[in-house]
Amino acid sequence: MTDDVMVARIIHSDLKAGRFLVLVTEDQALCYSHWRPFQRAGYPAVTVGQAFQVRLGRDRRDGQTLVVREVLDSCETATVEVNGHGLELPADQPRHLAGAEFLAAIGAAEGVVVIANAVLDGSEQPDLDIAGSVVLINCRVSGDFRWLRARFQGSLWCLNCQFNNHFSLKSAHLDGSVVMFDCDFSGAGGISFRGIRACSVLMEFGTRGSDDMLWLNEMTLSGCLALNGSFEAPVQLMAVQDEAPVNDQPALGGVYIGRQSYHAEQLSRNSFEGGLFFEGYTVSGGVEIRRSYLNQLRLTNVTADSILVDNCELAADLWLDRVVVVDEDTGIAIEDTLVGRHLRMTGRRLRGRCSLVGSSVGQAWMLELEAPGEGTPSIEMARFHAEQAWFDPVSLVYGTSPARRSTTPPPFGLLARARLPRPDREDRRQLAEAYTRFKNWMSATGHLREEDHAFFHMRHHKETSRARRFLLGGVFGWGIRLRNVLATALMVSVIFSLLYMAVGVGSGEAVMLSLQSFISSFYGQWSEPAPPATGLLSMLVTLESMIGVLLVTVLVGAYIRKLLR
Repeated sequence: MTDDVMVARIIHSDLKAGRFLVLVTEDQALCYSHWRPFQRAGYPAVTVGQAFQVRLGRDRRDGQTLVVREVLDSCETATVEVNGHGLELPADQPRHLAGAEFLAAIGAAEGVVVIANAVLDGSEQPDLDIAGSVVLINCRVSGDFRWLRARFQGSLWCLNCQFNNHFSLKSAHLDGSVVMFDCDFSGAGGISFRGIRACSVLMEFGTRGSDDMLWLNEMTLSGCLALNGSFEAPVQLMAVQDEAPVNDQPALGGVYIGRQSYHAEQLSRNSFEGGLFFEGYTVSGGVEIRRSYLNQLRLTNVTADSILVDNCELAADLWLDRVVVVDEDTGIAIEDTLVGRHLRMTGRRLRGRCSLVGSSVGQAWMLELEAPGEGTPSIEMARFHAEQAWFDPVSLVYGTSPARRSTTPPPFGLLARARLPRPDREDRRQLAEAYTRFKNWMSATGHLREEDHAFFHMRHHKETSRARRFLLGGVFGWGIRLRNVLATALMVSVIFSLLYMAVGVGSGEAVMLSLQSFISSFYGQWSEPAPPATGLLSMLVTLESMIGVLLVTVLVGAYIRKLLR
């Protein structure tokens, strides 16, 4: 962040109640501001041409673009020079600007050149060399706008502009950024930033895409890509577009889709009707997709610090294929998101935290890993719903290294809280909900062993009493775990054998008496040890018979359940 105090002059106030302003500073730098800093300083309304003393900061997304943090006082406009063309004209009465005049204007001076309230037939100029920054305000371009391989020593800002045909900055190189606010690209042509090298590309506030694709391929951005608006056609972010790439070092500093520069209010709807396809990039920061509607979203071979999909709606599929997160503690988060059809997570391995909190999948969640032994995610599933789920191989639900336990089946290591030694009440509640979902999913896909394990842990975490958990789970195995019932039966037989020996029965006869008593089979009479049976022996035999009937019933029921499914 910077706390530089400078004098800046307003060159643009958007048409929506002046909520967004653009200023030129005294050292010929561009910055933007929202209405709130001016309102706090006692300026609820400002006009183009006014100058103010301001304290500057930087955009939190790329750490470079200048932002007004505080307005200190008004100033004389003479302290800030603006090389402007058409700023004095009304926005609803633009003038026609010939191509030669337009090129002469942008190439005439260094610093910031402003072209405002103009109508252009088009501009197709390869290899332009621009010494400073260019700002287009309230301009309409009826033809193609192609500045291929353009070289800017500053930035390109387009504010409330309309491009009726193809727009391309292919292979452009900027020391600064491309910043677009409230621009309309609706028309037959596409939008191409292929191969661009810059600090950032920021598309904000109601950007309207074209009928053709938006190409964000093979870019090198040290700052970030911020994308907000409505796009009817597909949006591509591909590190390699085809067999003849124009940039062999594609990389992104960060990707923020739906995260606008102003957090206090949502200033535009973000819609991607044609879908968003993100492939092959290495992102040194995070990938965030917030508050957006998408037809589909696919991330393939993407490496990033973290991936966040928050409060979005997808009509069809969300597919994460061979993605890698560097910050495993933050990991992947798909939260409060509605996926209309499939949520797919595929690849060789998938390490780190994965949050699905509050999300819903209309049809199926599919997790397919080629080598789960090399890494499986740790999933948070509070309030997550999916009609069906598929895991391939199914063993990945136990995590990278399944935990071996004597009295309980292995926990599902896929769940973030499954291996907590002493889960609290909230942990138990969330685990019970998660195991309930796994039980239903495993039943639907025919994985009966995993269904039983999920049922056991569901009952174990739903039960709040430790005594009942020990009796019903540890002793009776919740009616499904034969190993627990058999171990308990053996232990009961051994204990009663020792008790019989304590009251005078021989060791061999004590064992046989215990076995017969356990299954309540005496062949018509009790054995007759010497000395004869006493009242205490009769009570012990009866007690063991009662326990045996209960355990045998549970054992037979569990076995028949397994046999008949």
